[in-house]
Amino acid sequence: MLLLSALSFAAAHDGHDHGPAESGVPRRLPDGTVSFPKAAQHLLGIRTVVAKQTPAARTTEFAGRVIADPNALGRVQAIRDGRIEPGQKGFPHLGQEVKQGEVLATLVPTLSAFEETQLRQSLIQVEREMQSLVPRAESIGQVNPNMPMSDTAVGMLQDLQLQSQALTRQLDLIKSALAQKIEIKAPVSGLVTAANVTAGQLVAARDTLFELVDREKLLIEAYSFDSAAANGIAAATATTEDGRQLRLVSLGRGRMLQQQAMLLRFRITEGAAGVTIGTPVRLVATGQAKTRGIALPRAAVQRGSGNLPVVWEQTGAEIFVSHKVSVAPLDADHVLVTEGIVDGARLVTSGAQFINQVR
Repeated sequence: MLLLSALSFAAAHDGHDHGPAESGVPRRLPDGTVSFPKAAQHLLGIRTVVAKQTPAARTTEFAGRVIADPNALGRVQAIRDGRIEPGQKGFPHLGQEVKQGEVLATLVPTLSAFEETQLRQSLIQVEREMQSLVPRAESIGQVNPNMPMSDTAVGMLQDLQLQSQALTRQLDLIKSALAQKIEIKAPVSGLVTAANVTAGQLVAARDTLFELVDREKLLIEAYSFDSAAANGIAAATATTEDGRQLRLVSLGRGRMLQQQAMLLRFRITEGAAGVTIGTPVRLVATGQAKTRGIALPRAAVQRGSGNLPVVWEQTGAEIFVSHKVSVAPLDADHVLVTEGIVDGARLVTSGAQFINQVR
């Protein structure tokens, strides 16, 4: 509108004539058509194309949102009650990329007073039994060096040796239980999206400590209230609120209704980098059934009287006429005009918003 006002001001003062017929500025005529001078068309980038009907697949729009792929999403939880300590590299921070198997933190299990007492009593008992084996082995070994050891004595020494080995293993298990440290490792490779730990923090079993996600492997979840449109999806695209385009491939649909809607799942094959999980998207799915129409950029369709969709046809060098049309989504960038336009019409594809604003 500022550009149109500037054109009007410049033309009026150059010719010193403010009359509508000779001002040389865009204006709407009494019959509803718009006169748009060539100079203004060039300045505002008005572009046209000759309409031609082509076969195209039927499309349907869905509302959806970005979700994480369950195979690329990791949730790290405490396996038991304990105290959190940082690993050798410290705690990972939000947005840091980690590898599968990398140590994120260390969990020191906390024992109840009863459990600790039981373990220490077991430790004392095992140490006592190990000490009692020494004099028994020495008494068996006190034989005449000139006499060979009897088979009974050899068997008794072997039995004592087995007991000593079993008690040693039991002693190691008790000590490790009293001073146990569990390494918390990353289940998948990806970025850290949640880190709920601090040094010395006490946690309970099943508390979530970290969440990881692979940003290159994202899905789109959408809901369809039309079961026919959900069947036979050949291709799909999605657009975020900030205009980013995503290429999708259908993974399938649910067979149970959720709040009278059918759940659809798609994988993002292009454009996943930089997309945030939970971002709402407008999804356009292309079916296998074909229909005929005129493919136009979305910007070519404007809103006319009654908020109905219109497109602008150039009928003369500087004359433009609006037509009410029926449109269907074609993909993230284009629509299909199915009614209201015939082949051969020269339609505005760029700058239609400027023509639509002329009053």
